[in-house]
Amino acid sequence: MKKPTTKSRLLAKLAVVLAFSMLAAACSSSGSTETTSGGSTETTSATEAPATTEAPSGEIVELRFVNWASAEETTRDNMLKVIAAFEAEYPNIKIINEPTPFAEKEQKLLTAVAGGNPPDIAQVAQVLPFDLFRAGALLDIEAAGLIDDAYLADSYPAAIESSRADTGELIAVPWILTTYGLVYDKSLVDGRPETIEDLRAAAEKAVAESPDVIGVGLETVLSGPVVPLEFYPYFFAFGANPMYGAPNMDTPETIAALTWLQGLMNDGLSKPGLGIRDFRELSAQRKLGMYIEAPVVPGLIGALNPDLAGDAVFDAFAVAPFPCGPAGCGGGSLANMHQLVIFSDTQYPAEAWEFVKFLVQSDISINEYQVPMGAIPASVSATLNSPSKEALDNSIMKVFIEEILPQQKPAPYGPNFSAALPIFEEALQRVLLAGDDPAEVARDAEERMLAIWK
Repeated sequence: MKKPTTKSRLLAKLAVVLAFSMLAAACSSSGSTETTSGGSTETTSATEAPATTEAPSGEIVELRFVNWASAEETTRDNMLKVIAAFEAEYPNIKIINEPTPFAEKEQKLLTAVAGGNPPDIAQVAQVLPFDLFRAGALLDIEAAGLIDDAYLADSYPAAIESSRADTGELIAVPWILTTYGLVYDKSLVDGRPETIEDLRAAAEKAVAESPDVIGVGLETVLSGPVVPLEFYPYFFAFGANPMYGAPNMDTPETIAALTWLQGLMNDGLSKPGLGIRDFRELSAQRKLGMYIEAPVVPGLIGALNPDLAGDAVFDAFAVAPFPCGPAGCGGGSLANMHQLVIFSDTQYPAEAWEFVKFLVQSDISINEYQVPMGAIPASVSATLNSPSKEALDNSIMKVFIEEILPQQKPAPYGPNFSAALPIFEEALQRVLLAGDDPAEVARDAEERMLAIWK
């Protein structure tokens, strides 16, 4: 195994985070960070279990848990209920909760690792676990003997594969899943678009009939890795695979996808300068035909427009897998999720794993936290058998679970993806906002990314 990243390299990474922290993904809400002491500082290899694997009988174990679930106003109370329920079931384990706003998670965790004081467990997403793994900070949950075959069999394959390092280590476990489907307003779009030609025709019709309506939402406001993830279904439809094992930008498939997307913007079927929150507001106002969205539609649109609360949202909106393109059907979307990691410095990996399993699989976590926030449980059996399954049994969530999740592809996360991400985002903005030639943009991005892949 390669040696962990040195502290000097980690500090360099931290400097970048500090410099650009204001550009972090806008998933955060209000909340303050509660700093606590505790946690081990003994350095352990990222693929080795720590020497101490279980607390002596009767000892009270304290586990530090960094998360944004208890920092955000909409989920704070429910997350605290879950923690309290775990402590009641495991009286020998005390969770030291450290609420951390979403936009501050990377800075806090990398700073803690650099200072030799990481937590025991953390909620992470997207590229962050891979940055932490390269710093030598995470436990390989599989090599440590914590996870078993039954747990893996009860997980969605793409979610597990997206939680592995490029060298195979299982460095995180999926907590709650999201994926991307094509959400459309039934009053503006006549039926499910089956092909990208149908999608464009539906956008043209919606704009022609209502000039104040946007046909299809294309996100051009930077919000971190979420932006390219939401664009991947378009690329897959054309057979393009940007940043999968290589840049894959200067290819006929990628150029065709960029050209098609630019056509939507140039022909007035989309509008520049908007982000996901704008699309949700516009959908609630019935002024957006279609956009790529996660399974938050039922609760979110109802909260934005009381007239669409409850069952009314299902009469007004539908979701579909992304339409077929030149590469065929079933192109899918990227697996995207919140994950849980255990740090290699923890003195109590067995107890940390019990807490992780509780967060993923317990009824109270699924009923009080996961399902109410519009997420899909990471456990297949929990999705099918949860007491909250009625909340998943509707026309929107059923499509996400039965049609879209099976088409998910593992995300190409890793050091090259992280380094190339700004180039990819810039390429999208040049094509969609500046109107630059897609072939020229693709060539430039390919050349710059090749320097990273080397």
